[in-house]
Amino acid sequence: MIPLFSEDYAFVEEILPLIVAQEYPDFEVVIVYVGRDTDFYDDLVRIKQSFPQITATKIELNPRFPISPKMALNVGIKSAHYEHLLFTTPDVYPTSDRWLSLMANGFRRGEIVLGYCGMERGKGFASYLIRTWRMMHSVDWISSAVCGRPYRGMRQNYGFTKRLYFGANGFSHLNMNIGEDDLFMSRIIAPAMSAWSSLPAPPCVKRAGEGSSGGSAPSVSSGEPFLFIPCGSRTSSSGNWAAAFSSGWRRSSPWR
Repeated sequence: MIPLFSEDYAFVEEILPLIVAQEYPDFEVVIVYVGRDTDFYDDLVRIKQSFPQITATKIELNPRFPISPKMALNVGIKSAHYEHLLFTTPDVYPTSDRWLSLMANGFRRGEIVLGYCGMERGKGFASYLIRTWRMMHSVDWISSAVCGRPYRGMRQNYGFTKRLYFGANGFSHLNMNIGEDDLFMSRIIAPAMSAWSSLPAPPCVKRAGEGSSGGSAPSVSSGEPFLFIPCGSRTSSSGNWAAAFSSGWRRSSPWR
């Protein structure tokens, strides 16, 4: 399931073919497009004629009623036809055709699957710092999951079942731009229902460059998410958020 908040043709031409080419017997790719570009949505529907695995859903963008990633995911979850759900973002691509099968194997051991997403190597010292920070930050929650105390996931690569989602009454605070991979997961997660996999390499990689959101969510400025967080849940009044940029590259389009 992929929320799409922009007319990201790079995703459609470069990453979507890698997802529909996954070696797995039966699956669907649910794309929730939030926007007003009818031509772009028609292109998604047209692609479905060649690849029936794709299910495209559109949410009309209205400036008076902002749509958060959790709202988009909620619509996508309701439109999904399968019980087991995997989530990623448009700025992430699988490193092999076995990413889906590797993540799906986790559902044999639990109702929640936690996966790691690496960072694409870019030029410059900034890219090194970003990749180092991402690895050090991921070591914390991955080691907790290995020790039987999982508390969060990574929005680029995680999954759970529809039964678990609706049993918990879905996401809370739908107007927040954050929380689907940490606040919600910490509320529903339990050691007995979670699974993780030890892999020699990251099953998916986040693209370098093109900003921090990669079209997966509305841009968030410093402190903006805290405007929607209940006062009792705030941990800091300053709301310090950092966004880093680095140069990246683009591969040729598999559609051509």
